[in-house]
Amino acid sequence: FEFALYRADIDGEFVAFTTAAGVPAPIFNADKSRHQGIELFLGYDFSAETRGYSITPRLSYSFNDFQFVDDPIFGNNQLAGLPRHIGRAEVDIRMRGLRIAPNVIFQSGRNFVDYANTLQSPGHALIGVEASYEISPSAVLFLDARNLADEAYILNYSTVADASIAPTLNVFIPGEGRAIFGGLRIGFGGKP
Repeated sequence: FEFALYRADIDGEFVAFTTAAGVPAPIFNADKSRHQGIELFLGYDFSAETRGYSITPRLSYSFNDFQFVDDPIFGNNQLAGLPRHIGRAEVDIRMRGLRIAPNVIFQSGRNFVDYANTLQSPGHALIGVEASYEISPSAVLFLDARNLADEAYILNYSTVADASIAPTLNVFIPGEGRAIFGGLRIGFGGKP
């Protein structure tokens, strides 16, 4: 179990935004800004070593509240570019060299793309599974399947000052569709 609360009042934070495609991002200093939030990790190992297996559920979560403080242009708006809620949940199951770990990665909606807080990026939840099998102490076969539901989502975006006055926006980066990776890890002189 890990838990952290944080708060930082910042003077003169560098804030970058995109003006047009191909133009380097201008940077300005926000007079005052505040970063505060919560970070949480929960995990517990339900081992049954005498039976040769273990089950370990894990959850990591972050709440991010980053905002301007009485800014002359943006008031107390949220700073753009960071989701308010981010998390990952998984159940890691191990038995006699086999590991299977289904997981969900989630990100909330209400992620502001602009500092004027007029445009938001939607949230998403992606389902995946990781698996591996230890062939020997130095060789492991692995499989990593991501976004199994093939959800269309926004992976990232460039921030802008005010999306409501931008003639066109080309700031969104799409996320990867369903993907499956696999291979063999080999360790020389130890575990892979």
